[in-house]
Amino acid sequence: MPRTKTKLFAGNRLQHLRKREGLTQAAMAGQIGISLSYLNQLERNHRPLPPRLLQSLCERFDLTPAWFSDTREAHTIQALRETMADPVFKNTPLPFAKMTEAANLNPDLCKAFLALYRAYSFNLERDSNTAEPLAPEPYEAVGNWVQEHKNYFHELDRAAEEFYEFLSPGEDHPEDALVRHL
Repeated sequence: MPRTKTKLFAGNRLQHLRKREGLTQAAMAGQIGISLSYLNQLERNHRPLPPRLLQSLCERFDLTPAWFSDTREAHTIQALRETMADPVFKNTPLPFAKMTEAANLNPDLCKAFLALYRAYSFNLERDSNTAEPLAPEPYEAVGNWVQEHKNYFHELDRAAEEFYEFLSPGEDHPEDALVRHL
């Protein structure tokens, strides 16, 4: 079965390279030996980057072909999608098209944003792991203590039996007897 070649549309990377080098479209087109309109079509992803031109760009600007693949952008876009799914960004939704545009046009800013978010997440997790557990409310503390003792307290049970023996037979108001006892 013949192997199908994937066409490389690298307009964003090509434009990024041109701007990084401080070149106009006309200047870059002249340096790599193509017409201005052809470079414009390549940058707008209307035409794929042919292997021969890819090789020429790599040699001229000391790059590897991998630099032109969209793998980095795809990873950045995925990282942006995962980051923007965090509830902290619920009031600032960012459409997928804007994430793609940001990753393509300003990858350094995206990289800095993602690094900042990773640092934020790391600190948040670290702080939650090292924070002292909050003391329970008094009601919860008593409830926990009762549960730990399986709802049986020998001393309290003995005191209740002694109090019962202290009561006079037929006494109408046990609270008065309790006051006298205490």
